[in-house]
Amino acid sequence: MANKLFYYLTIASFAVGMASCNKDESSSTVYEKAYPVILKAQSLGLEADKAPESYLKGEGIGVSLLETGTDNVVSPNSNICYLSDGIGNYFVPEKSESVIYLPENGDKRDIATYYPRVADAADKVNVDLTTDQEFGAKLQYGRIDGLDKDNRKAELKMKNALSLVTMDIDASQVVGATGMTATLQNTPLKGRMNIYSGKFEATEFGTLTMKEGSAFSRSGETSIKKFYAMVIPATVKAAAEEEEKPTVEAKEAKIELVITKEGEEKPLRVEIKLADYTESLESAMNSNFNVSVDNAGNADVKVTNTSFSINDWGNSGGIDVDGSESLQNE
Repeated sequence: MANKLFYYLTIASFAVGMASCNKDESSSTVYEKAYPVILKAQSLGLEADKAPESYLKGEGIGVSLLETGTDNVVSPNSNICYLSDGIGNYFVPEKSESVIYLPENGDKRDIATYYPRVADAADKVNVDLTTDQEFGAKLQYGRIDGLDKDNRKAELKMKNALSLVTMDIDASQVVGATGMTATLQNTPLKGRMNIYSGKFEATEFGTLTMKEGSAFSRSGETSIKKFYAMVIPATVKAAAEEEEKPTVEAKEAKIELVITKEGEEKPLRVEIKLADYTESLESAMNSNFNVSVDNAGNADVKVTNTSFSINDWGNSGGIDVDGSESLQNE
């Protein structure tokens, strides 16, 4: 409680100081600067059993002020650096002259944020999964709509901007199996995220090698092979017009499993077309492919999509999608 009181007093004294230090400003200009945005943010993960996490002191997010209900930036409030102060999840501007204010006439504004902030970003940040998967894995986005001078506190739950694809593969029926790899093919490799809307555009497609192991660093059944990859959100199957889906299209996207067998030159190849099991790979969604492969290369596939809301972390759920038929090895 004491920390919050100190924070509000600091903001109030800062606003008064701004008014007294700049004698060239008119009284109306000073009055317009009396309503600074109060910003709090926490990070959501991709695991339903983990609470939101706090950012470390000094970590920075990019903050933009938008006309309400649009992606139109209110100049000059674009990609402003706000830093975690390490107290109660509050963020403060890196520079005192960069404080974001709400209009004194009561007009509403929206706030868009992303992490980690890229200093030279204009309205988009680049994502390259071929050279810097770590940045893609860290990238988060959040938005709060409808702030005004009487409602200045923005409490954001920052979600992963990319989508997570995980695989649990049971190949115990494959006789003589000695190794396995998994790749995502015809998937976006490079793209850009709009820092105001959180939407992506793709600039290059190709093949992405999935990493072996659990994305959540948890031990599991020794007979199950696990793979994962963070991917740019994409629509893989046509959806109903009223449904909002990722703007990137990857309708030919597929997963290929290659299983090497002892004493055989030709490996067993299993192809899984994403459109047969899900409509899209969405931001902050974990699409888990549970796959059983028999000795002939037939695959039984079950997909569970688990997504998390940036507005209410407590509301999460899974949708099971069962494959209607086994996939045949060509």
